[in-house]
Amino acid sequence: MSLPITATGDKLRGEHDGHGSICDREGECVRGALSEVAVTQELLDAVPTPVVVIRVSDWKCLYANAAAAALFGVAVSELIGQDLAVFFGQASDPVRILERLVVDRQVADFESHIIDRAENRQRVMVSGGCAFSEGSQAGMLVIRPAYANHAPAIAAARDALTGLPNRNALMDRLQEAIRRAAPLNRIVAVLFIDLNCFKAINDQHGHLIGDQLLAIIASRLAGCVRHYETVARLGGDEFGIILDGLRSSQEAARVSQEVQRVASQPVSIGNLSLRVTASVGIAFYPIDAPSASQLLHAADQAMYQQKPRTAKPCETVEEARRNSNLDSGNLG
Repeated sequence: MSLPITATGDKLRGEHDGHGSICDREGECVRGALSEVAVTQELLDAVPTPVVVIRVSDWKCLYANAAAAALFGVAVSELIGQDLAVFFGQASDPVRILERLVVDRQVADFESHIIDRAENRQRVMVSGGCAFSEGSQAGMLVIRPAYANHAPAIAAARDALTGLPNRNALMDRLQEAIRRAAPLNRIVAVLFIDLNCFKAINDQHGHLIGDQLLAIIASRLAGCVRHYETVARLGGDEFGIILDGLRSSQEAARVSQEVQRVASQPVSIGNLSLRVTASVGIAFYPIDAPSASQLLHAADQAMYQQKPRTAKPCETVEEARRNSNLDSGNLG
């Protein structure tokens, strides 16, 4: 089905150029295309599965049926012109969906979570396709609940503790990033992160505290990158970050510094105040390695070279404060 969506730049719903709302006109184009194939609004509203049409450039909703409105917890009229990316529980998921639409022209059974207006969370599977028209691109997505039979696929891509992509997902995304970068001579960076002192904390305070600590650190790491970049848990106390489309290696160095800064901040769990540090290794495609597996290995090796410089003796926050006071001559 061809969707004749006109190119509109950055104009959104409610903006006018003398001929009415841009998104209103785009919506009319979509509905006109649907009518041409004898699919009416009434018929699609009768379909129990959520269906939306988005403008690929910015995730603005051009069309939604009644089931989609119910899924997002808003009226259909409110969805038109709305940025649907804000409803996804994982900020990087909308970007991953769009990447598949742009590169492959379709997406099939992409596992994600939708958080509706009332902040209810629902696991979903997203499938759909896209079409170009007059320089613009629109995608039609079908969003359905992820039933029990989809649980193995979801488990294969997500870390159960942190909710981050896992090692398998990171490798898939790294391969995609390299495939996109190769013909354009772009740089892709991988950061390999290892938490220092985590094992001592886990051994002393138990796995429950250790798991909570990992979840908090994972959330901090996710905040170090742009919404479309990947932060993954590789296993244990190791994490990985993919930085795509870099202009220079300095961008990766800045992210590495931010990772070390946020990881070293104290973490309060109950009456405990805990602290870890992070050792970070960086490897660049195509400079350091030509493939995803070799690039991750190179980043791992770079991390171990950094450990003697970044790994400090493990101590509690209270011990760190006491030692700091002693060093400054303040014994009070």
